[in-house]
Amino acid sequence: LHYRPNGNEENLSIKNWISTVDSAELIVGYSSGTQDTFGFELRYSRVFMVEGATDLFYGAGAGILSIDSKRGTIFRFYSGSEFFPLSSPSFGFSLELGVQRKQGIGDVTQGFYNAIAARYYF
Repeated sequence: LHYRPNGNEENLSIKNWISTVDSAELIVGYSSGTQDTFGFELRYSRVFMVEGATDLFYGAGAGILSIDSKRGTIFRFYSGSEFFPLSSPSFGFSLELGVQRKQGIGDVTQGFYNAIAARYYF
């Protein structure tokens, strides 16, 4: 998985489908540069509509972040769409929009975020 939530942080995930519409996911992210970051997040997603080869979903996540020497938490609520090409149904490409709240790493921040992901399902 290659996932860019508004920046240069790289993320890897493991996603497990609990049922045909529910999934649980663990995301581990890192970045190295002017700021060193590390974090992990547990997420729950639910598919609420399937339209052809596209799934529409919503979900929530909570995790722990570390930026340089500070540690804090992150909470997210999101919705998005995942597209599966008909020629390669094991690949999924998704766009996600949501709101997030970070606290404990300096000031409490809240705001919108976006993310793009490419997944391969085994």
